[in-house]
Amino acid sequence: MAFHLAFRALAAGEAEQPPRIGFADGGGLAMAARAGGEGDVYKLISLRPGNRERGLPTIHALVVWFDGETGVPRLLVEGSSLTALRTGAAS
Repeated sequence: MAFHLAFRALAAGEAEQPPRIGFADGGGLAMAARAGGEGDVYKLISLRPGNRERGLPTIHALVVWFDGETGVPRLLVEGSSLTALRTGAAS
């Protein structure tokens, strides 16, 4: 589903996006969403500020999409680049 369609579905009450959950220290987050019969999407994020000193990104993320009809995992995407696209679409 294209970003603009997902935002419209959420605004129309045709999609679910429960509050995200995370660890108390801010080291990890989990988010979920569902739009009609399109499927379930989960985003998992690991946040490690100390990675700067290691020359590594501070944020690592994965997005998994499960088929709406069968529940079969259909897509696994590196999440940081997807987040950049979503942030641009939201603004």
